This record gives sequence, C-alpha cells and structure tokens, in this order.
Amino acid sequence: MHTDNGAPFGNSMSLRRMTQLSVWLMDLGITPVYSDPGCPQQNGRHERMHRDLKAEATRPPAMTLVAQQKRFDAFRKEYNTVRPHESLGMKTPCEVHKKSDRVYTRRIREWDYDNVLQTKLVTVNGAVRWNSEYFVMVSTALSGRYIGFKDEGNGVWGIWYRHVLLGYFSERTKMVYEADTFNF
Repeated sequence: MHTDNGAPFGNSMSLRRMTQLSVWLMDLGITPVYSDPGCPQQNGRHERMHRDLKAEATRPPAMTLVAQQKRFDAFRKEYNTVRPHESLGMKTPCEVHKKSDRVYTRRIREWDYDNVLQTKLVTVNGAVRWNSEYFVMVSTALSGRYIGFKDEGNGVWGIWYRHVLLGYFSERTKMVYEADTFNF
C-alpha cells in the first residue's frame, strides 16, 4: 500500500516510518510503502484526487457533518463511476479496478517466525532486551508484539516484523539502521 509520510500512515521519526496503523496493515499481510519525504509527485494520482476532493467537496465546507458527508459521498460516486480519467485511458476507476478477492477477517492470525530468527518481545517503551546487557530501541508502534532477529554475520542482525524487513541492528555500534541506508 503506497502512502505519503503523514499521520496516520507514517512517522518519519520511527523505524521504517511505522505507526500503529502501518503495524496493523502488516498484521493483515499488507506491506506499507512510502513516498520519499517531500516528494508528493511520487504518489501523483493520490495528490490529484485530494486536490479535486478539496475543490469540489470542501470549499466552502458544508454547514453540518451530515451535509459534509453527503458531499463526500457524491464526490466518491462521481469520481469512481461517472468521470473518466485520462490516466486510465478515459475509463472510470470502477471500469478498471476490481474488488479484491481477499476476505477481511477481524481476527489477526498469529505469526510463526522461521527457526533461524531469534524472537524478542517489544516492551511498552518500544525496545527489546539484547543479551541481558542492554535495550535496543525499535519502535513504540510495535509495543507488545514479537519481532524476529536474523543473524546476518559479523554482529549484524536483520530485524523482521512478520514478513517485513524493518532494518538492521549492529552489535558493534549498538544502533538500529533503516534497511535501505545500512551498508554491510
């Protein structure tokens, strides 16, 4: 799921920009992907939809919440079923996109980490205990959840939450690094 970095989707101060929402998405098997900070053009159609939504449904705002919701509903219907989009070959989103076959279940399934990973419980403060010596800060968004550490060699450990590589931990520096910025 591609989003921008704003709340509630991302937190630029958290490992892998995680928030409680992005952790919930990972619980559902959805991998959050973020635009680079300050680069709204990387998610252009989303930005365009917001521009159109604001222009057509919020300026000026309705007098009541019920009236405002009716404006949003009318915009959604027109945007998805009536108005053709140039980026979709002059078709509507309803003509191009299909409903997912996946069934949403409210129950999050337990995750079994591979035996090559050491699992550790993230504390309320967002850290895990490392070798009974010190704590390693990961993310408060993962409080109360188990994460896996995979030995990559030379004191470097990959940090996983379910199917998603979060980053790396270096025993030498005792620091956690983003996956895309760490060089072995």
